Amino acid sequence: MRKELKLVIVIICITTYLVGCGQGSVKYISTEADDIDSATEETISTDVDIEELGDDTEQADIGDTVPVYVCGAVNNPGVYYLSQDSLKADALHMAGGLTSDAALDYVNLAEIVNAGEKIYFPYADEIVDSVNISQSDNEQGNSGKININTATKDELMTLPGIGDSKAAAIIKYRDEYGPFQNIEDITNITGIKEGVYNNIKDYIIAD
Repeated sequence: MRKELKLVIVIICITTYLVGCGQGSVKYISTEADDIDSATEETISTDVDIEELGDDTEQADIGDTVPVYVCGAVNNPGVYYLSQDSLKADALHMAGGLTSDAALDYVNLAEIVNAGEKIYFPYADEIVDSVNISQSDNEQGNSGKININTATKDELMTLPGIGDSKAAAIIKYRDEYGPFQNIEDITNITGIKEGVYNNIKDYIIAD
């Protein structure tokens, strides 16, 4: 009888111990999960604060500046942000300066930049071409018209309806009969009749 009673007591003690350990484990896991959730919330909150701070900093950096597009004969063309009272010299400096084939002293570096402005620094050969065109205009009496008595073949071909063959015919006529007395004389050339003449009469002179 005593042996049976002892056995029952032992079983009860073991059962109580196991139940108690199980409850303890469950409680520990629950506590750990709460800690993880709390840590996650803190991390999320911290990330949001950093992002908001970054946005404010960026706005503060560009708030008092204006964008300008620097291009052409510069080493690093692109869009740059400068203070509102900056000069074009500052824009050129930010773009890495002029290239070796740039036209010097063409852009006024003392001018103040404007928001959204395109600052183009030309190449030297572009300026040479521009000077040649101006000289050609002066030779034509600054009229902008083609002098059919002195124009080259290429110049004549800039006229509407005048191609390679008609330009050559104009020059041949000049060589054989001398200079045109007036612009209407150009209709004496085979292939240049009233229709072609009406297209070019406002663009030619015969000096």
